[in-house]
Amino acid sequence: MVLSAAIGPCRWSAAHVVAGALALVVVALSGLAAAQSADDKAAAKKLLDEAGLRVSGAQVVLADETEFTRELGRATTLRAGVQKAGREVANHEAAMARGRDLQAKLRAEHVRLSGLMAGTTNADPTTYNRLVGAANAVTSQLNQLTEDRTQGEERGRELRTAANEAREAYLDHLLALRKRAAELSAAYDSRKDDAAVSRAVTAAGEAAGKALAFGPGSGFRAALKKLADLEESILSETVPLVRDRGTLAASVVVNGGKPRQMIVDSGCSTLLVPAAAAAEFDVEPTTGDEEVECFMADGRTVRGVRKSLKSVRVGRFTVNDVECVVLGPDAVGAELLLGMGFLRNFKFEIDADAGTLSLVRIDGK
Repeated sequence: MVLSAAIGPCRWSAAHVVAGALALVVVALSGLAAAQSADDKAAAKKLLDEAGLRVSGAQVVLADETEFTRELGRATTLRAGVQKAGREVANHEAAMARGRDLQAKLRAEHVRLSGLMAGTTNADPTTYNRLVGAANAVTSQLNQLTEDRTQGEERGRELRTAANEAREAYLDHLLALRKRAAELSAAYDSRKDDAAVSRAVTAAGEAAGKALAFGPGSGFRAALKKLADLEESILSETVPLVRDRGTLAASVVVNGGKPRQMIVDSGCSTLLVPAAAAAEFDVEPTTGDEEVECFMADGRTVRGVRKSLKSVRVGRFTVNDVECVVLGPDAVGAELLLGMGFLRNFKFEIDADAGTLSLVRIDGK
């Protein structure tokens, strides 16, 4: 009994030893497999990195896709900046227009009060003094509005400059993105039979334990669609110009009327309308209009009044509420000029050799 008791426990100990040994073997083999898997993944990653590739889902894609997608996100931010700058310009110009309307009303009121004062005799000093006080108050308001307008015009120039810069940055960025998209697409076509790419794709598939294919990823395809959508919001047109005595003129439709030839002049800060065309464009001068001085190309200084055209269309593009200056009858020989009053709404380019005006505008303001 003593011997039996001694042998029994020894048999169980031996069994445990065997099981433990087997477990150690399994662990060792698992460790070797894990180490081998890690080595395979490391080797696959090295091949991918050397070939400029990465794994995305079931695809092996160009690593540069990531930078392209990131830059596309920046394009969306730049577009929002363009829209914001456009709204700021529009709001400022609306405020300036309200100020001009108020000035016109105040000038008309000053003329009315002056007429009443002229008809009031000294026999009624109370009424006369009341009229003088009212006229002085109007004058004070006009002076303040004139000062505000000067500051407002400077602010307007700053806002338009900022809007132009934002528009240029956005358009340039989209052009760069389109160029990069073409380069990436060409790289996929040229590298599909590349030996280094094939080795990297095979190694990556074996390391991941699944089939992988080389080609554009879903993220890149979505980015291309987004880029196309952004490009759709860029409206452009090249308008032919007519040569006339050393100038270039565009066909312009004002207020939906008949087309008229206007000389394209980016050096003109507004849009000039000779007196003879004022009635046709419904901008005839009235009492109280703001008077301005215009410096003509021939060196003359002529007077005019500031008005607003309901709409101006060139090619496919229409701009509403376009500021203009209507010249007086003394501006003999003056012609219609299409200046910055219209052109500032676009990225534009005048090709004198080709005789064309290219206009580009971002839609969805």
